[in-house]
Amino acid sequence: ARAVAMHPSVLLLDEPAAGLSSAESTELAGVVRRLADDWGIAVLVVEHDMNFVMGVCDRVLVLDFGRLIAEGSPQEVRTDPAVIAAYLGNEVDDNDEPTAGATDVTGRSGAATPETAVTVAGGAS
Repeated sequence: ARAVAMHPSVLLLDEPAAGLSSAESTELAGVVRRLADDWGIAVLVVEHDMNFVMGVCDRVLVLDFGRLIAEGSPQEVRTDPAVIAAYLGNEVDDNDEPTAGATDVTGRSGAATPETAVTVAGGAS
């Protein structure tokens, strides 16, 4: 709230959805979208929550251990083979499902995310 009160042209949010419930994350996504659409603020989000990222961002850049592996619209990034490999890994069980943990950009449960997805939502370029 303090940052927005200063009427910035760019707002950086580092892991804003960390620790939030699904409902809280959805509500936060709506606030971020309104900041971009209604207030004209460019919002740069660093986030691991891929449901949040894919639901709120216009453009997505994905880092894998500090290396840029993909950039584009959420749909382009969601289907990028490098992103799928980094987020799902190569090991699958007998049911052709990833073997461990977190939800990835494709909505499937898979290996832990390699590194933060860096995303931009609306506002000035």
